[in-house]
Amino acid sequence: MGNEVEASSQRQILRSSFLIGGSSLINVLVGLLRIKVVAILLGPSGVGLLGILNNTMSVGAAISGLGVNSAATRQVAEANSIGNMQALAEVRRALLIASIGLAFIGGFLFWFLRDDISKTVLDNDEYNWAVGWLAFGLIFIVISAGFKSLLTGMRMVAELAKVTILSALISTVIGVAGIYFFEDYGVVLLVIVAPLSVLVMSFYYMSLIDHARVEFLSFKGLRYQWGKLFKLGLAFMLAGLAGTLGDLVVKSLVQKNLGMEGLGYFQASWIISMTYVGFVLAAMGTDYYPQLSSCIRDKKKAESLVNDQSEIAILLAGPIILMMLSLAPWIIQLLYSKEFFLAAPLLKLLIFGDVLRVISWPLGFVVIASGKGKLFVFSEVFVTVLFVLAVWFFVDRGGLEAVGFAFILKYIIYVPVVYFMAKKIIGFSWSGSVKKEMTILIFFSGLVGCLSSVNYWLVVLSVFVSLVVALRSVKKISEMSGLLEGWPRIAKVFKKLRLL
Repeated sequence: MGNEVEASSQRQILRSSFLIGGSSLINVLVGLLRIKVVAILLGPSGVGLLGILNNTMSVGAAISGLGVNSAATRQVAEANSIGNMQALAEVRRALLIASIGLAFIGGFLFWFLRDDISKTVLDNDEYNWAVGWLAFGLIFIVISAGFKSLLTGMRMVAELAKVTILSALISTVIGVAGIYFFEDYGVVLLVIVAPLSVLVMSFYYMSLIDHARVEFLSFKGLRYQWGKLFKLGLAFMLAGLAGTLGDLVVKSLVQKNLGMEGLGYFQASWIISMTYVGFVLAAMGTDYYPQLSSCIRDKKKAESLVNDQSEIAILLAGPIILMMLSLAPWIIQLLYSKEFFLAAPLLKLLIFGDVLRVISWPLGFVVIASGKGKLFVFSEVFVTVLFVLAVWFFVDRGGLEAVGFAFILKYIIYVPVVYFMAKKIIGFSWSGSVKKEMTILIFFSGLVGCLSSVNYWLVVLSVFVSLVVALRSVKKISEMSGLLEGWPRIAKVFKKLRLL
């Protein structure tokens, strides 16, 4: 019985990972196409401008949203898991009012402070007009986050996948046309149209939900719901703001020490590093988080879920990490242009950090799902401050590579921090199978990273090693999902291979 429950859990995680992960992969590919267009038409400085505008808008949205959407996801998941439709409807009403109000307040303040923001972030007032337009993008982000939190809390995975794919395609068509015709002005259009597309699509799918009606929700009832949302939401906001603001400070430090071209090289590597395993991490945030929130009080069930998610995340992300390490210089040139070749060493260092990032993410959600706001804020702020300080101290001495080593250091510290917290909250410990997958991933990442740095023939060998590990991952995932049951000949081949 226990094995059947575990298999069911693994299959549910895989289904969600394939749906959300597949849509996120499409979103990543479309996003890389957008960056490719910017790189060809505007060069490294255009890529740098796109990155810093996006990051500035994200910081404003993180502050304006007050983390309400993340807190709402947890409340919606709890109400939905026990079938409490009245509570679900009340959270929905309170969330929508709060999201719209916060969006317009934040948007107005952002526009009013546009000159100060431009001078602080870009160290000049050349792009004041661009920062002012970001206020509209901020409004779109905060409102759409409220809509998406309802879909996420109710675990409407298919609808969320459609929102991701359709919004990416729409924003790319409009944004790329804008850059072609308007150059720098088009970059601003590209930044704003992306959250607008998400807003339109998430509103459409949210409107299709057959919600329970709340005939009247008094101000007292609204205040009660807002109290719950803002109490936990504030912790989410501070933690999210720490990460987003930390990234923005790092980009500002790179720009001030290495110039706009240096920022462009950094941004090129950073975008790839943050997005190529995004399909795995997006699946965690979309389905794993509400699922964990609904069972967090059952420590054994929660521990089993975290281990299942950790193992599957490593199996899905591992082969991509190894292949990226093997082909980093060529991937940089393929996705951008030959001008970005100098970004390859930084990309490889960021990928090494991503190994630990994938390992740490399932553990971090334990702190979020348990509602331990102060612990969550502490962990995020602590490692972000260390990351920023390391970059500040070393970037002018070590250049771009110093940022990569600082990123690795960040996650070397973060993994034991969140592991200790998960152990305290649910008595968590990694299962034997997860430890095995972690060891394999770390070992082969180091091996492939070293081989691919020597010469062309060893790059070929590192690609071969990556393919072998990928084949092993396919075998294990197929066993977990039950796909091999209907394909006895393929199952027989996999059994003969006995990979690791």
